[in-house]
Amino acid sequence: MNNKAAIIDDEIDICFLLARILRQNDRQVSYAHSLHDGSTLLHDETPSLLFLDVNLPDGSGMEFLPRIREMYPQTKIIVISAFDSTKERQAAISNGADAFVGKPFTRQEINTIIHQVGA
Repeated sequence: MNNKAAIIDDEIDICFLLARILRQNDRQVSYAHSLHDGSTLLHDETPSLLFLDVNLPDGSGMEFLPRIREMYPQTKIIVISAFDSTKERQAAISNGADAFVGKPFTRQEINTIIHQVGA
C-alpha cells in the first residue's frame, strides 16, 4: 500500500482540513477542486485513499464513483457530503464507496474511518 491520499472537493477549507489530518497520519496529500482535475490527479498519482465530495462544480462525485472504482480498484474511497442522510449513505456504498462521512466532520471521525477502511 502506498501512502498517497487524494481529496476531490471544491471547498478549499475542507481540502486544507483533510490534508492536515492526513499528513498527521503520514500521508502524502494532493487535492483537486473539480472532477476534471480530480481525474487527472488520480491518473497521475493513483492514491491508496481518496476522499470524494458529492457536489462538485462540473458534476456529481456520486456519478463519477463507479468509474473511479473500475479504474482504481485498490483505492479506498470515502465519500464526503453535506447531505448526510441514510439514502445518501446507501447510494455511496452501492456505487462503490468504502465509506461515507457527513460534513461537518471531526478529526476523530476521519481517523476512525481511515482505520475502518484499512487504508
